[in-house]
Amino acid sequence: VRVCEKKYPEAVRVLKASQAADPARSWNAMWMFQARCQANFMAGRTHRMQDAVTELDRAISLQPDNAHAYAWRSRVLKHMTLLRPALEDIKQALRLSPDYLWALAVRGNLHSELGLFPQALADCAELVSRCPDKAWAWAQSSRVKARCVPSRSMLECLAELDKAVELEPASSIYLAWRGEVLRILGRTKEAEADFRRSLKMAPRYPLTLMWLAKLRLLEGDVEDAAHLLDEAMPELGGNVLAASYRWQARLCAGRFEKAVEDY
Repeated sequence: VRVCEKKYPEAVRVLKASQAADPARSWNAMWMFQARCQANFMAGRTHRMQDAVTELDRAISLQPDNAHAYAWRSRVLKHMTLLRPALEDIKQALRLSPDYLWALAVRGNLHSELGLFPQALADCAELVSRCPDKAWAWAQSSRVKARCVPSRSMLECLAELDKAVELEPASSIYLAWRGEVLRILGRTKEAEADFRRSLKMAPRYPLTLMWLAKLRLLEGDVEDAAHLLDEAMPELGGNVLAASYRWQARLCAGRFEKAVEDY
């Protein structure tokens, strides 16, 4: 409950007590990972993610056939930019649980980040074929394809996000992702419409705020861009892109001291 409430330091204290009472339970270590990982991420301390990895090492030693533990460790290794070890962990998760579709999506993402584009596209095809009625599968496939062959496949990405929005029209996330693809395609009015719809559903969704700010920055509305990024930054933690966009916005607006802070 404390993790879900984003009260991470309190969650860590509770979990320490739980681990002391029952040190052999692997899920204690997995929730401790979640608490430590999120606490470090929100504070911009991505260099301290090893704390979270240590918890998952413990979970795997207690329960070596726990596919979720491998998948979660893969996630944090990716945040640490240790992409090869992350890929090995997600492959192990799929060996232990072949129907773990979220792990299949993560494998596609890691393949694309490592430049293994044929494998990434094969993962996308398998994902949407196995769950064609799931919006998240189409959205994930779209994101991976955008990284694989951006010049050729952006329209394919848009078509897949259209499918995701059709399946789940109340998703602020998929609207925001589609808005960013539309912006890349130069269809800025449609992009802004999707961003605005996304913010009506989730007024503080940080990626929507960041992408709309980027659009505003490109259009020259630096004050609005800076305002949007001020709203987004508390949720984005140590996001370097968001800080760089706000630095540009503040610099263009003549707010030099604040720009230096972001830089």
